[in-house]
Amino acid sequence: MVILANDTVDRWLADSEEFCHEFMKYSFSWHHPVGVDVTLLREDIAKAHVKWVSIVEDWQASYFRQETVSLSYTKIFAALLWALSQQVYCGEIREYESLYNPAPQFNGTEEERKECVDDLRGAPEVVTAMQFCISVLCHYEVKRLDRKPYVFRITESGRHDLIMALHEKRIDALSTYLVVDGWFSRD
Repeated sequence: MVILANDTVDRWLADSEEFCHEFMKYSFSWHHPVGVDVTLLREDIAKAHVKWVSIVEDWQASYFRQETVSLSYTKIFAALLWALSQQVYCGEIREYESLYNPAPQFNGTEEERKECVDDLRGAPEVVTAMQFCISVLCHYEVKRLDRKPYVFRITESGRHDLIMALHEKRIDALSTYLVVDGWFSRD
């Protein structure tokens, strides 16, 4: 699991190597329990990082209020989700064979595990990016003290719709943000 602190997002934006390392480490931590091993291509993740930083800088300068010191994490991670979804960085996908006994365990039903594997095989970059970005956003949203408590609102159909839109490249970064923002809004 990734260790998140107050300065983590700023460090990731500033340091491609640190981001790539943490993204890959997290990805392995959930790929393996569902029973797959995905070859992640660091150079291509770094290319997505460049796009991500560019979008964040552009949005900060142009799209949102100038008095804003920093973009919200929702905007930042929606931009990351889009940037990672546009880049091919997953190589070979094969069955995971653990060297550990016992092997990492999936915390769900066999049907849920199979659905995760099917999603991953169908749109590996999008599913991997979404898992990472949503996990990080949930972590930060749960810890917020300035708003009502966060209630997880992501529906399975909404998740699949966004996966398909990103996989088929029918959605841009700003539209991705609008979808993700709805998932993290408070009543």
